[in-house]
Amino acid sequence: MTTIEQGSLSKAAQFARLCLRGRADPHSLQQAQSLAESSRPFWEEFLALANEEKISPLLYDALFFHELSIYLHRLESAGLQAIMLKGAVMAEVVYGNIALRPLLDLDLLLDLQHVPDALQILLSVGYAQDIEPQQGAALEYENEILLSKPGIEEVGIELHWSLFDSPYYQDLLPMDWFWDTALPTTFGEAASLILGPEAQILHLCGHLSLHHNREPDLLWLNDIAEVIHFYKNKIDWNLLLEKAQVCKLVLPVQRVFPRVAGELGAPIPDEVLTSCSSLSASPDETQVFAWHTAPERSAAQRIWSDIVYIPDWSRRLHYVLVKLLPSPSYMIPRYRIPFRLLLPFYYLYHLLIGLYSGVHLLVRR
Repeated sequence: MTTIEQGSLSKAAQFARLCLRGRADPHSLQQAQSLAESSRPFWEEFLALANEEKISPLLYDALFFHELSIYLHRLESAGLQAIMLKGAVMAEVVYGNIALRPLLDLDLLLDLQHVPDALQILLSVGYAQDIEPQQGAALEYENEILLSKPGIEEVGIELHWSLFDSPYYQDLLPMDWFWDTALPTTFGEAASLILGPEAQILHLCGHLSLHHNREPDLLWLNDIAEVIHFYKNKIDWNLLLEKAQVCKLVLPVQRVFPRVAGELGAPIPDEVLTSCSSLSASPDETQVFAWHTAPERSAAQRIWSDIVYIPDWSRRLHYVLVKLLPSPSYMIPRYRIPFRLLLPFYYLYHLLIGLYSGVHLLVRR
């Protein structure tokens, strides 16, 4: 194929053609990246062109997944393994068509000890980490680090080392089982892993119930139905229900399975639905589930539900201090503080909000 004549097309038009060629030729995507970095921003013109020419899904496929392929290849070169989660798996493996499964970010699961190295790789190629309340707080008390990179659309990557954001699950989940049952796959030119079918279904049920309970959920439900269809004859249902009890995900499975079977026709055997409905959730799981699925969750409720399951008092105290006295680098963008001299007043405001939320929680209890 001949090269694109630089003078005959606008930067946006050149970029679009390079991206389309890049679906079969990675070198063209490298040229597209160089063009984007060497030119003034032309994203509005490019997006208008993509919509006018009806090529948005093709370009989305080329750009978004090329980004993930590059990063996975860098991880592989550094000797770091990653498991792709949620949207990327759905679009590439289960749906088999990027146009059928929209996604806004890329979720990767890593071993906790590899997260700092993976983070440095991302920072070295232009990603920026979301500001933490205090440095190291995410690794200490959360299950993910969020990063973003500006571009046509801001590309987000979430580095996970556990599957749910509650300390209850971070200490409880048998992560070795999720890793041991992961399946190899390729993504572009890079090797990667995806969760095995039983682990993937459990994760999606838990993610929907615990993280997206108060949002429109048809896409998440359909993801679960599609996974069940995709692995229809390979799912070990007895193992799945056994691990639902071990992982304390009985209630998410009991909530989701009847819906995906009844509303979306997922092929869950009747005997599995019966066995699932007869499972008993532990008192701890019942409490955590109630906290996470409450119609409204104040800041104090979120903090309290985390504190209860942090194992020792020194870490609990540190966690409270992190929440109540975050760093200035967090406070300034959080409250859009125009002058550093105003910081003490905003700290007072931040503490009063926490106090009000805590009193409100105690009154409601």
